[in-house]
Formats: sequence, C-alpha cells, structure tokens
Amino acid sequence: PPAVYVRPDGDTEVVWGSSTGNVGATLLPDNTAQPSRSWTTSLTDSLIAGPVPFPSDDETMQWLCAVHPDKLVLLDSTGAVIDDTLELTGGTGGNVSDVNLAVLDPGETGVDAAAALADGGWFRIGRNDEGKLVDSGFHPYDRLPAHTPEWSAGREGDAGYEFRVFDTDGELGAWVLDAGGAVANTAPLGLDEPLVTAPAVADLDGDGRNDLVLATRKRILALKDEGVSVRGFPARYRDMFPLADSTGIAGPLLVADGDGDGLNDIFLSSDGGHLIILGPDGRMKPRMPFRWGDRVGGSMVVGGPEDERVLWLATEGGITGAPFGRNVFNGRLAGYGLLPTRPAESRS
Repeated sequence: PPAVYVRPDGDTEVVWGSSTGNVGATLLPDNTAQPSRSWTTSLTDSLIAGPVPFPSDDETMQWLCAVHPDKLVLLDSTGAVIDDTLELTGGTGGNVSDVNLAVLDPGETGVDAAAALADGGWFRIGRNDEGKLVDSGFHPYDRLPAHTPEWSAGREGDAGYEFRVFDTDGELGAWVLDAGGAVANTAPLGLDEPLVTAPAVADLDGDGRNDLVLATRKRILALKDEGVSVRGFPARYRDMFPLADSTGIAGPLLVADGDGDGLNDIFLSSDGGHLIILGPDGRMKPRMPFRWGDRVGGSMVVGGPEDERVLWLATEGGITGAPFGRNVFNGRLAGYGLLPTRPAESRS
C-alpha cells in the first residue's frame, strides 16, 4: 500500500511502489494546484515490499524497500539510493525467498528500527554509523507459516517495546525490545481462532496506553499490555445484530474516533457488506449495521484534519438486488463525513 508523508514545507506526498521496481512520490500541494509527480526511482529488480517510512536519527525521512528475492534498498526523501547492498540470504536466517516489511517504533525503549518478515523468522534492520543498512539479528518464529507473514503489531509495554507477528492461523511469535537493543521472546497471546485481517494498535479505554485489537470471524478482541481484555471485550459478532448465519467479520479493521467524543471506536465490516462501528466499551453504535458493500471485499480509511475527517469506503465488486440478483452497483468509492474529534483533555 502507498504511504502518506507530510513534508517540512507543509505539502503532502503519496509515496508508492510498483511490482516492476518503480518507486515514486506524487505531490499533493497544500493549495488548489493539481497533483504532480515529485520523483520516481527505478530499482534494479522487482519490488516485493515497501516503500515503508524509515526516518533517520535526525528525523529526516527515508524509505525502505525490498526487492526480489532478498535485498533491501534505502532511499532518501527525494528517491536517491542511499544503500542497496544488504542481502538477507546467507546469514542466520538461512535462505530467504520472500520478504515483507514492518516499522518498529520503540520510542523511549530502544533505537528505531525496521523488521524484515521472512519465511522462517524476522530480521531486525538498523543503520550503522555511516547510515547504511545492517542486519541486527534474526529471530525465528514459534512455528513455520504457510506463507511469508504480512501482519505485525508493536506497542510500548512495561517490559519494553512489544512486537508480535501474525498470519491467518494466529500468532507466529512475540518479542520484547529493551532500551539497550536486546530482543527477547515473550509470552504468546494463546489465540484459539484464526485471524481474518491485520491487527490494529490504539488506545481504546483512554488510559493513555495502546491496546491491541484483533479480529476473528466470530469475535473482536481488545487486549491491554498484560494480555487482559479491555472492558466490554471480546465482542461477539452474533451479539451485535441478528445478521445472516452465513456472514462473519471480515477485514479491514480500523480504529478512530467515529462520533467526536474524543474516544476511539472500532470500525469493521462483515463479509456480507455491512459496516459495523463498536464503541470503546464493545457496544455497537446506533444505526449500525449499515449495508454499503458486497460479498467480494473492500477497504476503509479515515483521513483529513480533525475538524474535516472523512470515512472512505471502497468496494471492489458489485451489490446485487432484485430482480434476478442482478448487479445494482459496480465497485465504488464512498465518503462519509465524521464529526470533529475533541482533544484528549476534554474527555469525561
């Protein structure tokens, strides 16, 4: 997916990559001017992951990419190649045939780094004194996934920065990064259901600490740092509304303030095309569920400034209806305005 970067001059760039190996940025000016191409870089091989934001120690934006089959490439904010020499195969991780990327942001408990998710484990990627990419250690999964994992979640905890990797069958492993850069295994969550989408990390209960939100086909789970459930969770799909038994929770999972009260809500969809919004207590919001999509799949995102936020919903297929189950709508994009969100200090 593309990344959004607000430049120091106030303009916004959408940074994207293509499978053919092109990485570029489209400029969205902070005025009425039309979008334009900011820069484009052609990598030496096909792109398999990224670009992901990987700012340097002085907060200068840089972009990390992975190209086939196992090489990492670091670009500066203008697309110029800083380093393209790090290959992951041959180290402690053995042969690497595919890679996905995740950003580690440990803040006060460690040095910022990135994670290269490979077939059998993940590599912690950092920089040396010259600003070049280095492999800072390989950490095997607790079990081998059927495919290279794409989902991960990180948050600050009492013991350090907690990093977990998932696939559709559940959790692959959990680690804690301390302020000295050491990585240690930590207790798994003990999930007993497959996941249907990537997890989300956000503060649900307003205590100032991020919670981990997970979605299975039947339940929404919200867990504190200690693994204890947030009050009101897990929330069962069957308790939300009497929807058809053939439907269940589907991705994606989005956490944002939906009603302007300053508290985060959970946005989710069913595989029957229904939008559902749960409050921070796990209860469904009024006028939900809302049928807007179809059974093919979709996506959602909240964007815009705090006083002009928009919920964007995208469906890739069509909505069928009478007569004869014909296609009433083709794939579409819809935007819904959200109430301005209140600052944290105004919460009750």
